[in-house]
Parts: sequence; C-alpha cells; structure tokens
Amino acid sequence: MADSLADKLVQSPILTSTEFCQDIKNQIDQDTSLLQLKSYAADLGNLTDVGAIGGAISSTRVNDLVTITVNWATSGGAWPSVMPLARSPPPAWASISIT
Repeated sequence: MADSLADKLVQSPILTSTEFCQDIKNQIDQDTSLLQLKSYAADLGNLTDVGAIGGAISSTRVNDLVTITVNWATSGGAWPSVMPLARSPPPAWASISIT
C-alpha cells in the first residue's frame, strides 16, 4: 500500500497542482513577518505566480520513500534560517529537500 501511495504522490499532479501551490503561497504569506525576523534579508522573490512555485517542485521515489525537492532562485540568493555574522552575500539559488 505504501508503494502505491508513493507512486500517486510522485506521478500525479498533486505537488504541482494550482491548489497545492496556492496553499504554499498562502502559508508563506502568513509566515513572511516571522521569516523576516529570523532570517537575514529574507526575500523570497516573486511568489505571485503559483505556476512558478509548481515548476520549482520535483519529486522522486525509491520504494515507499518519497523525496520532494524545491529549487527556487531569487535575486538575493539563498539564505539560511540564521545568518548572524554574514559578511558576504549568500549564493544566488536555494535548494530545499524534504524526505
């Protein structure tokens, strides 16, 4: 059963659906002030295009283990959750992997 659920998650349009991507955008909108408080120069770029959010998401599976990867480029680059002693700008891309 777990394999079939993993298949559905990876092969169906669930992760790139407009509804799911809109939910991601809504959650980020709710968390923006917290992100700006806890992160150095938090700038997530243009989040108005939910299609771009879906385009940044990819997934793979091995047996019942699903890996979801998000690659989101911003002009400010990637930023970690805490950057107290930053002396140079962060790299120009971000990659988040959820397993």
